[in-house]
Amino acid sequence: MTGSTLAAKPVSVTDEERDCLGRAMYFESNRSDAEGLLAVGTVVMNRLEAAAFPNGGICSVVGQPRQFAPGVLTKKMDDKSLQKVAEVTDAVLDGQRHPKVGRAMYFHTAGLRFPYNNMHYVAVAGGNAFYEKRKPGAVEQATPPAPATALAFASAEAPAAPTMPVVAASVSPAAAPIPAPVETAAARATPAASVPDHRAAPIRTVRATVDEKPAPAARAPKAAHSRVALTPAALAPEPLIPPPVLNLPRP
Repeated sequence: MTGSTLAAKPVSVTDEERDCLGRAMYFESNRSDAEGLLAVGTVVMNRLEAAAFPNGGICSVVGQPRQFAPGVLTKKMDDKSLQKVAEVTDAVLDGQRHPKVGRAMYFHTAGLRFPYNNMHYVAVAGGNAFYEKRKPGAVEQATPPAPATALAFASAEAPAAPTMPVVAASVSPAAAPIPAPVETAAARATPAASVPDHRAAPIRTVRATVDEKPAPAARAPKAAHSRVALTPAALAPEPLIPPPVLNLPRP
């Protein structure tokens, strides 16, 4: 991993703690960016050692309300990304840290701006901007630094919508103007079915005789109702699912 360094002692944790660390990295960073995963893992380990955050282990830090992504401990993770997340998780537990994140314990989505004067930014990685909280006046970098990849968060102007040429149609004074049909995506796909033919013969209506009666409409079959769906147990809210563990691949 580019720019990474071994900066801490290895940590021995349970499989559940390992999964909690991997979940924070998975849901809070771009999963294809190993540097971004490492940066989030560094923040989690920094909080684990700080007295200002829960000291009940990694799962307590990650599960602290309104700190990490909603459902970070319960949502399903995509299998195709778990191998890379597991590798970076084990690197963090072995002592690897993001060198630019340092001792920072805070981050937010890159591209956002806040009016606070105590945010000292140190790095941008994996879609996040990482910062330290400092006293006002001690902030040296009040805006996030440029990301490692120039295309990662480059703001590009949205292309202007193409203008359609306006064609002026000559109107005969003897005939009223006939509005032209509006061309839509469906009209372009099937022009023959969507463009009306003004030369078609008029439709003649025929009055029904007294003996003729409209055929009764076929009744739609009634949807089958499940008695189980109407039981009080089924109407009750679903019980909370305990956090799944042992999701990351084992070395």
